[in-house]
Amino acid sequence: MHESTERILGRVSIVGDSVPAKSNDVRSESFRVFRGFFNSKSCWACLVVFASFAVFATIRAPIPGVNEPHYLCKARHFWEPTWCQRDFFLASTDAHTVFFATIGGLTRFLSFEQSAWVGRVVAWLLLAIGWTRLATTLTGSARSAVWSAWLF
Repeated sequence: MHESTERILGRVSIVGDSVPAKSNDVRSESFRVFRGFFNSKSCWACLVVFASFAVFATIRAPIPGVNEPHYLCKARHFWEPTWCQRDFFLASTDAHTVFFATIGGLTRFLSFEQSAWVGRVVAWLLLAIGWTRLATTLTGSARSAVWSAWLF
């Protein structure tokens, strides 16, 4: 049998014999880790942490934030080099290529303000997921993620 077929069928061939694959292979292990994180307590904690970060950041730094117009203009110029092509700042070297490649595509279809909101929401969501995961792993309680976010 071909190796990829054996993996799909869950069997490993050893010199003509076949034995069941180990139950703790990489795919099942990674699924177990994610399944354990996405229980109801962790999801609620993640949503509360997300909402906390969103409210605090929106009050603290309304749109446009510091340097946001500059980065969004550079991101749009990354995707549309003809847009303001004679601008010295936009023609300079792109230092944040990953940001420009991901968020810059939004500026082609959305306004700068809408692109900033989408970027902020995605950043808050990723931060909330990481924060909740870290706090839950360190303390064993999803509540600690909420309390630590509020203390932050």
